[in-house]
Amino acid sequence: MNEKEFIKQKKALTAKLDAFKKEIDTEYTAILNNYLDENSPVEKLKVYELEPGKRPYRKGFKRFVVYSRDVQFFSGHPIISAGGWWLNENHVPTKWDQLTVANISNPTVLVLSSDQTALPHPDADK
Repeated sequence: MNEKEFIKQKKALTAKLDAFKKEIDTEYTAILNNYLDENSPVEKLKVYELEPGKRPYRKGFKRFVVYSRDVQFFSGHPIISAGGWWLNENHVPTKWDQLTVANISNPTVLVLSSDQTALPHPDADK
């Protein structure tokens, strides 16, 4: 086999592999979203507050808006985390944080806020 044949075959196999990965990623994303919809205690783009009586998780912040949810595995068990912004007193997202919210012994307990006001992050349009 010469170099040209090798490169041609490598490109063909790489294209097949990329198509397979894309298909599997699409299937996994659907399964992941289904799992999160059924098991996550938080929803995306909703504003939450810490459970009453708990100390503030971040000094000066009381409200948290969820932008992403994810599942990580620890010893074969799924742990649900939420990524989002802590809101300042003017409802502006100010500090990004990642919180573990389910399937662990001491998760962060978030309660849906009665005030769902959350402005876009100042850098969102940049």
